[in-house]
Amino acid sequence: MTRNEECAAFLKKYPQATNEEIAKEMDTSENNAKRIVSNLKSSGAIEVNYEDGIRNVTVHENLLNNKRMVENTTRREQVERMIEIVFDSLEYETQTENIINAGYLFVKLIDRL
Repeated sequence: MTRNEECAAFLKKYPQATNEEIAKEMDTSENNAKRIVSNLKSSGAIEVNYEDGIRNVTVHENLLNNKRMVENTTRREQVERMIEIVFDSLEYETQTENIINAGYLFVKLIDRL
């Protein structure tokens, strides 16, 4: 199951779930959860309505199974996970050469998005 499918299944079960709840369920960051929801919205796989400030999500399963959308977002998710790993490895790095090399890697990964 892809991250998009996992998120859509959770939203189908809990249509008023917050990004924080989605992130906790999927064991990812809240920003990543926001991005996944945004991808699902832009692809038409979900529809989001707000009532009294509460988000209510409708999942369109026929659009969710769009293979091309799933493949593209899966590659994007892989690149974004690599970017997170680069950032995490830089957190305690003190050697300038390693920081510069990580910067080059970061630029290459961004180009792949």
